[in-house]
Amino acid sequence: MRLRAAAAVGVTVVAWVVFTLADRGPRAVPLALLVLVTVFVLGAAYDAMAEHGPVWPDLRPRVTTPGSDRSLAAYVRLLESNETSSTADPRLRDLLRRLTDERLARRHGLARTDPAARELLGRDLLTFLDGPPRKPSRRQLDDHLRRIEAL
Repeated sequence: MRLRAAAAVGVTVVAWVVFTLADRGPRAVPLALLVLVTVFVLGAAYDAMAEHGPVWPDLRPRVTTPGSDRSLAAYVRLLESNETSSTADPRLRDLLRRLTDERLARRHGLARTDPAARELLGRDLLTFLDGPPRKPSRRQLDDHLRRIEAL
């Protein structure tokens, strides 16, 4: 509302100056009323055209229900399928490869094929990552994850 009132005052002043410079001798009351009605009509049309949301940011905390994190749910499904499946799932090995590669690159600036990286990873983890897909036990998987986490 204040913005519209300021706009009406500004337009009235500009129109007054333009008419004065053009030697048209503006009349103050009709000019102010014309501008006021125009601003009112344009403002009402703007308000009616679309739903305008609040201009302030939404500060309410975003509440998520337990288990609504999609990536975590995908990892849990992958680990559960590893336990219940009778065959090895290559997705688990590929996920650990990606995790290892990211960790080596960020922390040490190395690729998994570098000799220094091979020394950091150890023989058991390298065998799991570079070999064919196989089903690790819970203990092996825990050891592999701890080794990757320690990089």
